[in-house]
Amino acid sequence: MRFYLDACCLSRLTDDQSRARIREEAEAVEQVLAGVRRGAVELVSSEALEDEVRDNPSMERRMEAQTTLALAVARIEIEMQSPFVLGVWSDWAIVPSMRSTSRQPNPLRQTSC
Repeated sequence: MRFYLDACCLSRLTDDQSRARIREEAEAVEQVLAGVRRGAVELVSSEALEDEVRDNPSMERRMEAQTTLALAVARIEIEMQSPFVLGVWSDWAIVPSMRSTSRQPNPLRQTSC
């Protein structure tokens, strides 16, 4: 099983644990990481996540997150030429149907690429 933990998840380990919800979320992250250490779970990172972690002004939080990301077995790269990054998808709306999801041009939003 593969897990992608976003920057908020990674930060839970160094957040103030005095609130029950924060403590429970940190425990959930710890359980995922325990699975990583046992080899039952694979951690996935991304170029975008690594950039976000690198920009964290707190050295302690940044180092903790980078140490965790070092356990990742796969990394998702940002492809600057992908339609999503270029904004092409902004011209489309996802319209659910009974059988499947179809894409139709969004008349409310026009952009130029």
